[in-house]
Amino acid sequence: MPVKKLKSNNGATILIALVFFLLCAAAGSVLLASGTASSGRMAGLVYQEQAYYSVSSAARMFRDVIENETFGYYVLEGDYPTGEDKEASFNSPTGELKELLSEGGKYIFNLSLLKRANEPSETTAKDYEKELSIDAGEGLDPVTCRFKMEKDTYNIVADFMCSHDGKALYKIRLTIPAALSNNLNEEYFTYDTTQGEGDDAITITHQYCKVTTTLSWGKGKITKLGKE
Repeated sequence: MPVKKLKSNNGATILIALVFFLLCAAAGSVLLASGTASSGRMAGLVYQEQAYYSVSSAARMFRDVIENETFGYYVLEGDYPTGEDKEASFNSPTGELKELLSEGGKYIFNLSLLKRANEPSETTAKDYEKELSIDAGEGLDPVTCRFKMEKDTYNIVADFMCSHDGKALYKIRLTIPAALSNNLNEEYFTYDTTQGEGDDAITITHQYCKVTTTLSWGKGKITKLGKE
């Protein structure tokens, strides 16, 4: 009488289940990695967009404030009258950036005086430069501005940048030309004083020079900068 062999499929079932589990786990890890990467990219895009608006707004604010601002400065040389200021500003900037423009303008003016006098130190002098941090708002990364006023020309070049976790996200440059109506213009003056009294009185004629620079800043241009 033939004997029937009994076969068990339990081992095969466990193996199939294990393979299915591994496939599901692999698919899940792929989806999780994809979702994490996608989330990271979305966060990066958010920071990038925030940087764009923050930097653009800061550059436009600087442009709108500086355009058509004026600056004037003079210095007196020689035997000028007692009580007169040796140097002073006039037609000073009036906007939110007046202190920055006045400080830079005076710095460049004094460099121009050194150059006029053929001072050796002028040849190694640098442009007026200042780094500023601009608050972009609560929860937003600040905007960094590298402000430069070029010696001799008074032209302005300002680079704006916003970074997150040490990575520069967006950079633009603002350039504003300066129009010099007077550059170290010289005016000479004389005045008389009297020394002594009566027949011993003598008249002394004094001469001095007023050196003046006046300028205004024109229309600004904003351009995007590439990655460093």
